[in-house]
Amino acid sequence: MNKKIISASSNFSKKYNFTFITHEFEIKQLWKGEDINQNKNWSMFEKMPGVYIMTNEDKVIYIGKSIQNTGSRLIEHLQNDDKMQYATDQTRIIIFSLENDKHITSALESYLIEVLVPIVNKKTG
Repeated sequence: MNKKIISASSNFSKKYNFTFITHEFEIKQLWKGEDINQNKNWSMFEKMPGVYIMTNEDKVIYIGKSIQNTGSRLIEHLQNDDKMQYATDQTRIIIFSLENDKHITSALESYLIEVLVPIVNKKTG
């Protein structure tokens, strides 16, 4: 996992005194039609709220959240989303599951966007 992501998520966790479950997936598993549902880690995160990061090596492409079903939200991005123009077979997806805490989910997403400045989430103006 990217050192910046580890540092940012660790700082947030310490600041707000909570823990989260995390796992990293290869995007090519989803693109090439592999049955991601057979992956026990995917099924653990799929139906939970969470924050997800799409990253290529040291570049953070996009940070998003889902307050109900992280897996479905990620699949929506992969199927028909302009954000995917930056993704390659080497793109990784990192999911932080916050165990049904919708408020922390939003706070973590905002914090990571501010600290990591993803390509797609960059604010203009």
